[in-house]
Amino acid sequence: MTLLWIALLPAAVTAAWVRYRQVVADNTSSPSPEPTLTQSYPSTPWGTHRHQEGARWLHEIFERSAAQYPELTALSVPETEESVTYAELDQLANQLASVIIDSVSEADQVVAVRLHQDSATVVALHLAILKAGATQCFIDPDAPDELLLRVLNDAQPALLISDALPAGYTGEFLSPEVLLRHAGSRSSRAPSAPWLDEPLARLASLFYTSGTTGQPKGVECPHAGYINLAQSYATFYDFVPGSDASSLTSSLGYDGSISEMYSAWVAGCEVVLLTKSALRSGPDLLPVLRDAQVTALFCPPVLLSTLTAHPERDLPYPICRYIVPAGEAFPASLIEPWSRARRQIVNTYGPTEVSTDTSRQLLRPNEPVTIGSPFPGVSYTIFDPDTLTPLPHGEEGELCIGGIQLARGYRNLPEITRERFIEHPDLGQIYRSGDRCHVDPNTLRVHFHGRIDAQLKVRGYRVEAHPIESLLQDQFTDIETAVLDCQDNELVALLRAPVLWSQDTAATNIQSLNHGLVSEAQQLISARFPPYAVPSRFFVVNQFELAPASGKINRRALPSVADVVGFEATESAVSAAFTDDESASLPTEVLTLCRAELGPTLDWHDDFIDWGAHSIAIARLTQQLQAAGYPVSVRGLLSETRTAAAIAELPTQRDDEQTSLGSTTGARAGSEPHSEGARQTGRSYGFRHFTALQAMAAVLLRVPLLLMAALGLAIIDPEELLLVGDIVGFLRATIIAYCVYMVVPFVNLAWVLLLRSIQAISVRTPRITPGRYQKFSSHHLQLWWLEQQADFVLKPLVKGLRSPVLFNWALKRLGADVHPKAFIAQSTEWYGPLSLISIGPEAVVQAGVQISSARWEGNEFVLDTIHVGHKARVGSRSMLCGGASLGDHSWLTPLSSLDTETEPNSQISGVPGTKAGNYQPPKTPELAPSSAFTDAVIDLRNVTTQFVLELGLVIVPGAFIALLTTWFLGFEALSKVNLDANMLTGRDLLVMSGAGVIGIWLGVLTSSLILCTFLRLTPTPPGWTRAASFQGTLARYRQTKMNQVQQMWGWSLTGQYLRALAGVKFSRVGASECDELVNLLPEHLHADANVFIAQGCFCNVLDEHGAFLLTQPVQMPAGFFASNNAMVEPGPIPGNLLLGVSTPLGPHLYRPQYSDRPDTKRVLAGNPPLEMGATDPQSAPAHPMPSLGIFLARFLLNDLGSVGIIPGITVFLATGLLVSLNMMGFSNVGAALITSIVVPLSLPLLALLVKLILVGNHWGRHNRAPFWSVRHFTYFLAQDCFFRLMTGFMSTVSGTALANPILRRFGCRIGQRTLIGLPLQMSDWHAVDIGDDCVINGQMQLHSFEDRVLTVSLTRIGNGSAINYGTMLMGGAHLDSGVTVDPQSLVLKAMKLNAGVHAGSPTQRIR
Repeated sequence: MTLLWIALLPAAVTAAWVRYRQVVADNTSSPSPEPTLTQSYPSTPWGTHRHQEGARWLHEIFERSAAQYPELTALSVPETEESVTYAELDQLANQLASVIIDSVSEADQVVAVRLHQDSATVVALHLAILKAGATQCFIDPDAPDELLLRVLNDAQPALLISDALPAGYTGEFLSPEVLLRHAGSRSSRAPSAPWLDEPLARLASLFYTSGTTGQPKGVECPHAGYINLAQSYATFYDFVPGSDASSLTSSLGYDGSISEMYSAWVAGCEVVLLTKSALRSGPDLLPVLRDAQVTALFCPPVLLSTLTAHPERDLPYPICRYIVPAGEAFPASLIEPWSRARRQIVNTYGPTEVSTDTSRQLLRPNEPVTIGSPFPGVSYTIFDPDTLTPLPHGEEGELCIGGIQLARGYRNLPEITRERFIEHPDLGQIYRSGDRCHVDPNTLRVHFHGRIDAQLKVRGYRVEAHPIESLLQDQFTDIETAVLDCQDNELVALLRAPVLWSQDTAATNIQSLNHGLVSEAQQLISARFPPYAVPSRFFVVNQFELAPASGKINRRALPSVADVVGFEATESAVSAAFTDDESASLPTEVLTLCRAELGPTLDWHDDFIDWGAHSIAIARLTQQLQAAGYPVSVRGLLSETRTAAAIAELPTQRDDEQTSLGSTTGARAGSEPHSEGARQTGRSYGFRHFTALQAMAAVLLRVPLLLMAALGLAIIDPEELLLVGDIVGFLRATIIAYCVYMVVPFVNLAWVLLLRSIQAISVRTPRITPGRYQKFSSHHLQLWWLEQQADFVLKPLVKGLRSPVLFNWALKRLGADVHPKAFIAQSTEWYGPLSLISIGPEAVVQAGVQISSARWEGNEFVLDTIHVGHKARVGSRSMLCGGASLGDHSWLTPLSSLDTETEPNSQISGVPGTKAGNYQPPKTPELAPSSAFTDAVIDLRNVTTQFVLELGLVIVPGAFIALLTTWFLGFEALSKVNLDANMLTGRDLLVMSGAGVIGIWLGVLTSSLILCTFLRLTPTPPGWTRAASFQGTLARYRQTKMNQVQQMWGWSLTGQYLRALAGVKFSRVGASECDELVNLLPEHLHADANVFIAQGCFCNVLDEHGAFLLTQPVQMPAGFFASNNAMVEPGPIPGNLLLGVSTPLGPHLYRPQYSDRPDTKRVLAGNPPLEMGATDPQSAPAHPMPSLGIFLARFLLNDLGSVGIIPGITVFLATGLLVSLNMMGFSNVGAALITSIVVPLSLPLLALLVKLILVGNHWGRHNRAPFWSVRHFTYFLAQDCFFRLMTGFMSTVSGTALANPILRRFGCRIGQRTLIGLPLQMSDWHAVDIGDDCVINGQMQLHSFEDRVLTVSLTRIGNGSAINYGTMLMGGAHLDSGVTVDPQSLVLKAMKLNAGVHAGSPTQRIR
């Protein structure tokens, strides 16, 4: 049997190797850029909205959501306070359709509607017409009668629904009153329309556009195009049923209305109808949007300029979190303000002739305004407008669009249809848009340059207006909207620029502009365009008139410059091209320093990011410039001062004169040190005395654990059960041991409370209050003692079963002021006295949050209070520091930090956290009130459920398989032990050990397979789930189990297949590199085969909102690399991206461009994230090809070694010692007590032995190794041994110097009197160099894997330095003596920190 296993495992590994190479070979090739842009459909074309699968008709999208969410609101009209549910609107539409179908007898017949858009009935008519199998055609009720009759004569509707019968119209007519009266008696079921046969052939809409001539043209759009459009909404927006709402701002006679309604309806969300009067109310629209909780505002850009200059304040997140402009080019000046506070501007493009929208682009500050890339099912090609030959990327031409969204053509206009909808020999039918565009060769985004036929004729010359208008809007932040016009044969510029509008003039809507901007603009235009294209005069317009249907600027009703009162004619001579000679006066020292780090050809105005400056180069350049006296920071060089010229303009100052280097981050520049409270005095101890007291206290605290372990081993006698093969007895013992383990936190709590009572009576306990205290004082000892007690109670509770009631109760007993209705994740990390922490009712503390009421600075520490207000939310992996007070209904975003008091309803982001804008909690489902008793009963039910699941899925199967396999493989040797231990030979011991390792490995594998199968069969649906419900309890339990599976299998080959079994949706299984993605629900991860996830990267697919959980998926395309302690938020994120350590990323920052092409290469680091340079922005993600030998070595070291051998060492050491002691005559109790003491103390020595064998005494100081190398695998196996064998010991001595001697044996250089809060973080042993008298509480991330190469770099920390909790220190950094790094900071690779206080991510000196 042993030989069988020896043969079976290599065969399985060989099969995995073949699979790996196949996946890599299939995944490395990507489509090369071609003239035609297309995009493949995603694997789930309807996203998370699975109820839409199979939808074929536009109205069917609404019907499916009505069936899925009948009680949710489908439509509301704030002006009339009207609100209808999906079921109500569907019933009304069905009844109306039953009347309308009486007038419809065949396919594609038109039903026209001419009604004011101010009630739910109008929207119901839209649905009713489609349900009746007709084609909807809405006509603006304010349109003149002449235009109305033209449209009616052309459309020839089977029925007209209108308030009044138009003069001269003889067709069938119904008033809304009569229609509603007839509908009231009809069936609530939808009528049957048998002619609805093929969505590609049957028309859904007939939209009339005015065109350039003013003659209306009817565009006939089939259902199929709109279905494709709806799929693009489903995959792009993360709308949640019952929470999100889109605005209906367009007339139903304008094709944009389809986008506005169905983007919400496809997801089961609400549509908020905004009437014309509301849209014209300017700032008065703001309370309407807030009260209606509109989360997606569809509007023309000009509307935004009338609302507010401070959207982050007046529209609290998530109100209008999506801004979807359409119809006009979006002004660059509006991007920055409307992108604040996580708001997303989604620029859309698409003519009516291709079913509304065909592409979109997330707009970001400092990036070009583009229309993005085509949807799946749509093709873009740039043609020469004269020859109709395709143009290469980069050249301007006419954009032609193909694909499923093409309209049938123009109604009754066959010649124009043939002109615009042409047949191409290679592409099939395409639509000539008439828009001048080009494709960026690097990003493959499409840039829009205006209409080919949109020309102004000025003095015989033709002027393209749109490029000049875009130039003005992009280059001048004061200009919100620019419009060129030719009046009296003169080219003039009409600007909407509120800051330039003069209140002193008598002009009512237009005034001349006499400002320095005029000459600057004329110089800019003349440098790029011919002289006749330069406007001779500039005017400021108060308001542009908008077209009623589309909301675009009405270019036929522009203000007349002749109306300007008191205008004095001036002549403007167009200057020659502007020549920038400013560089002559700039100090060459700056350019020399920049070129030394970034390259000899760098010029004054070259952007560092575009140049390819990576984090190490920026860190070194920062150091050099600071030494030269320039007040720069890493963040500054990647944001405000990204060119040498910008640096040269900064005022110079020497280091000894610098008072603050943090003006660009919002850090407490120039503020006093954390001086809350006066410096407190107390008894001081010598270092040895202090350490001895810590050692005695650590042992005293763990007495109950030693006694429980000894009694358990003595009573259960597991070695006897193992040796005799008593399966039933062994399983019974395992269940009893697990039950005892569940009681451990409460025994620990009772012991802690007893010790506190004794201490209060017998010892003068120093009072812990806010203030500043000395190192090695009685207050320091009490601080450490309280932290140890909290860890002693809470960590076993975290590893047990989730119970919010018990967890809050335990926190309260330990001293925290926690409201019973607070929602606190059990993975929260607590530092400092809990008595200084208060958490209000319904406050939410999400997973992985760090809360520290203590902060170190040199040889002193500061204690301060922390408060979380009512319904405030602390985001995942964020940090609350001493002095933090998060206001009621506020939100601290993921990975951010807070150390000050905030106002209520604030959104806090960044490190250190600053107010990004206002915030209001999102709309959640209604929750019925419950009593404390009911909550306790529900919690008991949930705990019992978890207990039963744990026994059935993990404990019993794992123990059974491990024992059975161990006995099966090593039966002969174990039998000898039972008969006579003296009969054992060396071969028997080897067989027993091997059997044990294989047995444990198979036991863990079996448990993992059962767990992963369970995870796959119990998926958590997307959307809202009540946290206390069975589904919510199951979701959290599943999340915990997924974390445990990932922790156990880590970076192993087996782990990837287990993830796929659990439900992770890999594009191809077998070649991704994944460690632990913390807090994952497997079915909600969509990952490419070529992704790289480092250990400890976080995600929040299960987002906690108090009484409810929000589940949303995350998507990782090819080439995505997530570093340690990074945060990946739900939604689609771009591939070919390296997400740096301690860096958050979400779709509000970046979106993927194409699903089947590599994205532009990016490197992000810090919070807020900074984009670093990429040396080769077009390179495809690398993916090496391993040999079979190295593949097998990885399995033996990472899979078998880490999962089987490491636990086996512990089990067999304990078993062997128990057997030996019993053979020596010790009683069960005595042998168990000795084993309970000796085994934990011997584990560090075993870990050291493994490290010396696998790594040696030198490697890992300044070294590199390929990912696929034995050196990498042995290094990580040694680290796994370090983590798993030394966890107990290291947690016991945390915050002391007791770990330092053994860490020095491992290779760390640690000075005298240095205290380490997290000793396990010193795992890159030879790269650790710490001076004397330091306090190291942060994490040391001294290795990296960029470009799939393991790199370990030495980091030096000078004497007297303090690294606070939450800080990430990367390899290659150098800290001078006397450096303090504030909590949650990020010290990048190769950074050099001078003496002082540093804060931020990346960090910089603030004092």
